[in-house]
Amino acid sequence: AYRNEEEYLERCLDSVFAQDYDPIEVVTADGLSTDGSAAIVARYAREHPNVRQHENPHLRADHGFNVAISHAAGEIIILVGAHCVLAPDFVSKSVTILEESGADVVGGTIETDADGHVGKTIALALSSPFGTGSKFRYLRSAGPQYVDTVAYGAYRAELFRTYGLFDVTIPELEDLEFNRRLTKAGKKILMHGDIKATYLCRSTIPGLVRRNLRTSRYVVLHFLDDRNSCSLRHLVPAIFVASLVVLGAGSSFSPHLRALFLIESGAYLAADIAFSLSLGARHGLQHFPLLLLIFPLYHLSYGASSLLAFVTESLAIPFRRVRRAPSGA
Repeated sequence: AYRNEEEYLERCLDSVFAQDYDPIEVVTADGLSTDGSAAIVARYAREHPNVRQHENPHLRADHGFNVAISHAAGEIIILVGAHCVLAPDFVSKSVTILEESGADVVGGTIETDADGHVGKTIALALSSPFGTGSKFRYLRSAGPQYVDTVAYGAYRAELFRTYGLFDVTIPELEDLEFNRRLTKAGKKILMHGDIKATYLCRSTIPGLVRRNLRTSRYVVLHFLDDRNSCSLRHLVPAIFVASLVVLGAGSSFSPHLRALFLIESGAYLAADIAFSLSLGARHGLQHFPLLLLIFPLYHLSYGASSLLAFVTESLAIPFRRVRRAPSGA
């Protein structure tokens, strides 16, 4: 599923057609792209008869995945986006581990990468446990372990026939919600370090912040409709920002609150320096100054947007409809 991703599509498709597993069916869903994305896929379709092109008139990726799933003929469905570059044995490892483990969904670890100095520094931040709480983003040699979600998962096709398609009422979180649906039904999601892929993140700080603001809002909307929908890691930034606001405001009136504010701020600054220095030491100290900035921007933008969504959406709850049941494309 893709829309206006000509910068990334060729790398993604090249990795798909470099797989050591055969046969595969490649089903694409174009969100009415206005750049050269559709032409790129059309060229690959002329060269590879196993490519199936479909349009996604709703534009968004969640709808696009539903379009692709609905047209897929295989008994194992692997979902990837345009920013994904697969290891050559990604499909074969996924299929083998899915069959041998008895799990319902399998996925692996992700290395985050990008173009340019700023992009590569952002990628380092997103690959750190300080930057993200998702194990598949920062574990590199993980043994098999059951988790609540994976990226680029290999799903048994029967799951979509039994439990429906992605819920398009919660953009940005469709895979997280679907995986939550599966685990509530007793299905097993296995992360295995032998399954490897690369995620090509955005290469600018404004792009990172914009995505943060959008994703964090939908996390809150989903949480308000279903308190069990999110893990603690999704809510920590909002809690952190809320505590800074409360303690900072109270510092003028209470020395105890002022002390707590200084302790919390100092502890965060120390962690920021420690993780930035550690990553810089391993990957190049030229990344250190920018990491010092990216971590707070990432956490504070996510937390502030989440907190604002909590306030505005909580006030609007009496006037909001309960989230609709999962729907298709």
